[in-house]
Amino acid sequence: MKHKYIFSVLLLIVTHFVQGQNSPLMGQYFKIMPAYAPALTGANRFFDIKAGTKNQSLVGEQLQTNFFSANGILINSRKYANKYNSHRVRDMSTYDDMVVRIGLGGYLISEELGEVRQMTGAITPAVHVPISKKAHISMGISIGFNSTRIDPQSLTVRDPDLDRTFLDYLASGFVRSGLKIDYGLALYSDRHYLSYSLMMTNLGASESEIQVSSDRQMAHHIVGGYSFLLNSKFEITPNFHARKVEQFSFLLDMGARVRYKRNTYVGISYRTNQTLIFMLGFIANDLIDVGYAFESAVSSSALSNAGSHEIVLGIRLFNHGKYVPVW
Repeated sequence: MKHKYIFSVLLLIVTHFVQGQNSPLMGQYFKIMPAYAPALTGANRFFDIKAGTKNQSLVGEQLQTNFFSANGILINSRKYANKYNSHRVRDMSTYDDMVVRIGLGGYLISEELGEVRQMTGAITPAVHVPISKKAHISMGISIGFNSTRIDPQSLTVRDPDLDRTFLDYLASGFVRSGLKIDYGLALYSDRHYLSYSLMMTNLGASESEIQVSSDRQMAHHIVGGYSFLLNSKFEITPNFHARKVEQFSFLLDMGARVRYKRNTYVGISYRTNQTLIFMLGFIANDLIDVGYAFESAVSSSALSNAGSHEIVLGIRLFNHGKYVPVW
């Protein structure tokens, strides 16, 4: 007879980790944009490195999420050769941003919930084509892997010698791994961004004899925002992140961030799983990027109502033009 604790572990895999394979729920998702919008890889024109952690209570267990992300511009093509070969043009400002760029990045995300561990990683190249001096259309692809593992040694059952499911786990464990491919298209400038991504996981998945979900999962992600200047010091950026994972409910983050002198911000978002997200952050010397977010459920019926803490640390390298991202 299958023990109810094993059933609870499988339920957590199905309800959380299948969604997690299409990227976890992060309050500061814009800090690791390649994981949600591969087409925006390299859009910031500098080498952007981020590392962070998130801890939250989920059905009596602690869900620990750690991530690392890095992306930047690999190639700037010389679309306008006369800019470099002619001395007759004195004002070069017309050509400053009119170049095709190649972005390259990657990320690694690990999640641990009780006896369940998941790892996701990918490499994300992108092509950025100018359509005006400040606006670009970009296309990106993310190719990587996802893996889910259960540690049977940590499971506790009432009659371990008689529990057939537990003995199967103990003999072979549970490991599920597969290919992850994401496709993205984006339109962005120094004032707005809009990206759509199609994410597919568990392609060609291998697993143990115990079935917990379908082999293939598909998700749709849309992120966007627009920055409005309030005055010379303040700007406000309404933003959203919509996601739909097959067989799961539609989720939407809607909120706004207020930024002061383009280096300090506070923000608030509401997620349709009945969660409020408060965040703040700052940029020091155009180099060090620090962000913090706190999530709290607004309903006792929410899956997690104990709150979560999320910290992101980053560094911006080779930002010679002191470029400031719209997000």
